[in-house]
Amino acid sequence: MLPYAELAKERFTGTKIYDYDQITSVSQRGVNEQFNLIFKTSDAKSRHFTTDTTEDDDWTQIVDAELAPSAIELLLGTDEKQSVLFTLKLTSGTFKYLAGPAKKPTQETAKINDWRLAFDVRLNLKIMKDQDIPKFIQDALKNPSDYNIHQLVIDFANVDLSKYDESRSFIDLPTDRAKNDFVSSIGLYLKAPAGILHSAIYYLPILKKTITGYALDRSIVPTALSFQNLPFIVPPSDKGTRNNDNNMLVYLQMAEGRDLPRDLLPFPAGNWIVPPASADPNEKYDGTVGLSERAFLPVLSFFNQHSTWIAESVGKGSGGNPPVIKGHCGYLDSELPAGGIPWVYDAKNSTSNVRKYVYKQRSTTKPSADLPLAFQEGLTQNKLEIPVSLDANAKCVIKLEGKTDVVTAIAGFGSAIQSGTWSGELTLDSSSHSNFKINLNVAPKNVTETIFGDDIRSVVQPFKESLEKSFAKLNSDDFKTQLTQLLTGTWKFIFAHNGGFVVNEAAFNSEGDLLMKITVKS
Repeated sequence: MLPYAELAKERFTGTKIYDYDQITSVSQRGVNEQFNLIFKTSDAKSRHFTTDTTEDDDWTQIVDAELAPSAIELLLGTDEKQSVLFTLKLTSGTFKYLAGPAKKPTQETAKINDWRLAFDVRLNLKIMKDQDIPKFIQDALKNPSDYNIHQLVIDFANVDLSKYDESRSFIDLPTDRAKNDFVSSIGLYLKAPAGILHSAIYYLPILKKTITGYALDRSIVPTALSFQNLPFIVPPSDKGTRNNDNNMLVYLQMAEGRDLPRDLLPFPAGNWIVPPASADPNEKYDGTVGLSERAFLPVLSFFNQHSTWIAESVGKGSGGNPPVIKGHCGYLDSELPAGGIPWVYDAKNSTSNVRKYVYKQRSTTKPSADLPLAFQEGLTQNKLEIPVSLDANAKCVIKLEGKTDVVTAIAGFGSAIQSGTWSGELTLDSSSHSNFKINLNVAPKNVTETIFGDDIRSVVQPFKESLEKSFAKLNSDDFKTQLTQLLTGTWKFIFAHNGGFVVNEAAFNSEGDLLMKITVKS
C-alpha cells in the first residue's frame, strides 16, 4: 500500500520548479480518463470514419471504422522524456486493400476487429526550429493570446513528427504490404480536418481573458512552452516504473518573454501529483498547477503598491504661505518602477515551516537650492509570511503587515511625523472539496500624528488623508475577486470540450512556489 500521508507531505517538501516560471503536471490516469469521457460524450457519428481513396488507387481505403477511446503511455527512457506513446484503437470496420503482383493486383477486404496503432509522439517544441513545420502550426501552439495545445498529435503527425511503432501495434493483415497500406490510410484520416476524436494530449491550458488591475496576469501568462515526462516514485529509492498510471506529463512554461531553460527538470525528489487513496471523488487528483515564487509573488506586490509613500517635490509658497510640498501614498500604475516593487526573501528569519519576506522603500524629495530647509521623507516597511503546506483546517493563511512613516519639515513653520500601520491575512481556503475560496481581511489602523508647530498643520493634513485613503484599498474586494479569477477561472486546464474543473488544496511548497490541485469533473 502506498504511503499516502507521506506522499501528500512530499508534494510540498520535495518539489521544485527550478528555473521555470510555471509547471502543470497531469497524470497518465487523468489523461486517459478524459479520453474515455470525450468518447462517451461525443456523438455517434464522430466515432466512425471512412478514408478517401487516392488518384493512383481507387480501391484501398478504410470503410466505416469505429473508434474506441484512445490512450497514451508516458515514456520514461533517457531519450524518451519528451515522448508519449499514443494508441489509436479501432473496434470494427472494413479495410479494402490490394494484394498480389503489382501489375495485376487482386482486390481484397479484411474485417477490422480490435486493431490498434501506436505512435511515438515527440512533445519537444524547441525542436520546431530545426524541423520543417508550417508557421501556422507553430503560431497555434505558442500564441499566448489563445494558448491551446490544440490537436497536438494531429498537428505533429501532419509533419511526420509522429513515428509509427509497429512493435506496439496490432493489425491483423497477412502481409507487410497490406499493413503498410493500412497505416498509410490511417495517415489520411489523421490529416483530415475532422472530429475531436483525432486528438491526443487534448489537455488545453487556455488563457484568453485578461484581468485588469495591478499586473495580476502579467507574470502569469505563459509565453513559452515545452514538455517532459516524470515518473511516479516512492522515495527514497524508487526510480519509477513504465506505464504506471501515476506517471506525470509536465508542461514547462515561461512568462514575460523569458527563454526556456536549457535543461529539463531533474529526477524528482517528490511527486507533483498524489494518487487518490480511495474511490472517494473528493480524493480524485488529476493534476497540479505550480506557479513559481518568481511568477506568483509579484501578484502580492499589490499590498506594497498601495502602502508605499512617494515624496514628490518641494516648491515655493505664495505670499507668506509655507512652501508647497507634494507627496502621496500609493503608486499609480504609471508610477510603478521598472524593476517593480518586489518582496525580498528574508532567509535569516525564515524556517522550514514559514517563508518570510520584507519590503522596504524610502522616498525623499530632491534638495532645493531655494528651499534647503524644506523636505519630506517617506519610509515604507512591510512584512509577509507564507506558510509551507496546508494547515490542519486545509487552509493556507498568508500573513501581512506594514508601516509607513512620513516626515515633513519646513524651517520656520514646523515639522510633523505621520505614521500609518496595517495588518491582515490572505487565506486560500480549501476546506471545502468543491468550493475553493479566497478570504482577505486587512485592517488599517488610525494614522497617528506628532506635529511640532501649528503653521505646518495645514501642509500635512492632505498627507494623512492620502495615507488613510490608500490603506483602505488594501482590503479590496476587487483584488480578492481578481485573484480568485486568476487562480480558478483564467487558468482553464481542461480536456477537450469538457470544461468543468475544480481548483483546490492551494498552498506553497518549501521553495515558495504556489501549488494548486486540479480535479476535472467527471
